[in-house]
Amino acid sequence: GIHMIGFMLMWNSTDEEERARGIKEVQFVMMLTDDSLQDEWSVICAKYEVYRNHIPEHIKKVIFVADGASCFQSKLHRALQSAWELWTGKVEIVVRITVAGGGKSALDGMFGRLSSVLRTAVDS
Repeated sequence: GIHMIGFMLMWNSTDEEERARGIKEVQFVMMLTDDSLQDEWSVICAKYEVYRNHIPEHIKKVIFVADGASCFQSKLHRALQSAWELWTGKVEIVVRITVAGGGKSALDGMFGRLSSVLRTAVDS
């Protein structure tokens, strides 16, 4: 089957007026894979892709917040925290793993919509 790994990226608006009003830019990155394991290494590889190719160049410092899903709650995230600057040019200043079941986010809604599309796809 097909499995998803998703990221919701947020940063301050580059427009000074919008920034003053607290407006944020939001981007969703959804990755499809046939890797049913979805272990912590698949998350690390996906995170590398996001840091290298989806976070704007002007952003150098990253706060990583993950939900309590098993592949995201690994201690490997903390073990590799200091390596991201060398690998991607992004400094991971905070790694926070939230408790599983702590509520729904906009990212959960995006998973729901994409899952619905995949279930109705041709040859699914």
